[in-house]
Amino acid sequence: MTSRNPPSPHRRATLKAMAAATLGLPPLAGAQTTPAKVLRYAFPIAETGMDPVALSDLYSRILTAHIFENFYDYDHLARPFKIRPCTAAGMPEVSEDFRTYTVRIKPGIYFQDDPVFKGSKRELVAQDYVYSWKRFFDPRWKAPAFATLNELKMLGMGALRDAALKDKKPFDYDTEVEGMRALDRYTVRFRFAEPQPRFIQTMAGGDLSVTVPVGLEDEIGQLGRSFNSMAERLRDAFSQVELEKNRIEILLNDLSEGVLGISADGRVTITNPAAAELLGRDLPIGAELGRAFPYDIANV
Repeated sequence: MTSRNPPSPHRRATLKAMAAATLGLPPLAGAQTTPAKVLRYAFPIAETGMDPVALSDLYSRILTAHIFENFYDYDHLARPFKIRPCTAAGMPEVSEDFRTYTVRIKPGIYFQDDPVFKGSKRELVAQDYVYSWKRFFDPRWKAPAFATLNELKMLGMGALRDAALKDKKPFDYDTEVEGMRALDRYTVRFRFAEPQPRFIQTMAGGDLSVTVPVGLEDEIGQLGRSFNSMAERLRDAFSQVELEKNRIEILLNDLSEGVLGISADGRVTITNPAAAELLGRDLPIGAELGRAFPYDIANV
């Protein structure tokens, strides 16, 4: 058995550059020497994956938040903080009733090189975002974020998911829906059944993984550390809420018995596909029971 020689400084620099390219980062200048600024971040537990659709844990989302790009992101250092375009060419066009958002993405943004592209440069286009967002509605992935996105009531998306569940067929990505559509190569339009004045925050991702830089030991430094601690607690709380909502939805969808929850004012609060099949009609969350059924049934 022969021993392997340690990698040369040149080889080490090449490996570092390749690792940076994998994460979409520029190669380090002067990679043969130790960088002047290196951040080492220790997680209590390992990440569980890199697919945003399948994630619910805090630590995986910290990583993916710095790998994948949304239409918009936050300028956390602005006072007050503001939302700024990331892959979008500008701020969205929003209808007066907050039910329609139109986003144009910048031409000339390309994916990282990958064998699937067979050596060709692959440009980011509007349909890529439509496909990526539809994956959250695909029952196959049991996306933890589905419940949050479903509350937005994108026109046609709930029906597309329900059809896959009812017919027990693969989710139909090719069917166009009114709520989320690529109008052309660089334009995506979202439409909702109800006003969504905060949808731009959803597009920005609400990334709480960016912390306040702390370099002082005085009161300002203590305040910065307090903000960072609060952001970490919020990230953990949001992750737990999302996970719990997903668990409840999975449980309801897998039950063969119909489940229907009604509030004191006669509105639907909980339902599942089995209940819709049993009753012969869809009962969306928030629907008035009296409008869906005759008076005597609604008041049982």
